[in-house]
Amino acid sequence: MMSFSCFLNFSRTPSINSLTALGAAFKASRYGLHFSFSSANAVLSRDTSDSSDHILLDKEIAALENYKAKIADNKAIPIYNKYYKRYSARVKVRQIKEADFKKWKYQAMSKRDECTDGIITPEKFTERMENSFPNRKPKS
Repeated sequence: MMSFSCFLNFSRTPSINSLTALGAAFKASRYGLHFSFSSANAVLSRDTSDSSDHILLDKEIAALENYKAKIADNKAIPIYNKYYKRYSARVKVRQIKEADFKKWKYQAMSKRDECTDGIITPEKFTERMENSFPNRKPKS
């Protein structure tokens, strides 16, 4: 899988970096990669395993940075995300029923909020997430 990404800023006079990125995009087009430049400030990313181009605008980049800053000092969100990914994967392979997962998700979100507010500790939250589905054996 080959991927390509660059930052282009056409709102000002083109800088060396944006010209280099533009040149790299045209070079990549020689190898069958096609790009569309439709925004003044955009990050263009192209993954050859997928047939679509995805352009991130400045507001999307800012939202992503704000989210990363929010989770940097909040220990509950990474714990919740870890167990959400684990249990949603089990739903996909039908080890867990969809209805049970929805109940778990609601309870986990409320516990995540309690952990964020300081009502329960991150260790207690992790323990509750680990014991949510009884068929999982904890690592020793």
